[in-house]
Amino acid sequence: MAALKEPVLIFLVGCLGVLLTASCSYANVGIPIVAIQLPFMLFLLVPVVFIEAALLRQALELRWVTATSISLKANLTSTIFGCPLAWFLQILASILLSGLAATSGLAVEKEILDGLNFNELLSLASFIPPFPKYEEKLFWLFPFGGLVGLVPAYFVSVCLEYPFIRKQAHAKNINPKRLMYRVNIFSYALLFGIWFLRLYFNLLSA
Repeated sequence: MAALKEPVLIFLVGCLGVLLTASCSYANVGIPIVAIQLPFMLFLLVPVVFIEAALLRQALELRWVTATSISLKANLTSTIFGCPLAWFLQILASILLSGLAATSGLAVEKEILDGLNFNELLSLASFIPPFPKYEEKLFWLFPFGGLVGLVPAYFVSVCLEYPFIRKQAHAKNINPKRLMYRVNIFSYALLFGIWFLRLYFNLLSA
């Protein structure tokens, strides 16, 4: 139960932030990209669990059953709770980058990709708006949003997952957070490769 306290607290704060941000700043703008990411991440949960279990088993000298159990619990937590939280952080980063770009004098309204300007790209990484002008761009907007979302999701996953290995890691004099950073690099490399290939082949077939 002790391992769950920190993830649950982070999740509750994240949920509050998502509700406030969605209601105050992004009302009626479209489908949150997290609605696309979450089913995709759940679908890939099995290979990710076994990849991380193998790495944890080797690093912490655990039995397969123990390593798989820890990996499953940690990844269920980081997927179900972490995706909404990572999405919220992505929105905050978009708002911050947009504000910094505007105040620094950058041409944020200038088209930079497929007829979209800087601010549109930032918002489209978090939302798919219900406007006709974007319908023909959905084939690359979905995987683009998925790729961008992996950045905050990686750091959120580490913060949510490392409490599950804290006891075993300390017994081996290993820093649990550092270990989870290394473990997640491999699983997120898989996720990045899949999103990237989906974007690449979608662009080829367009």
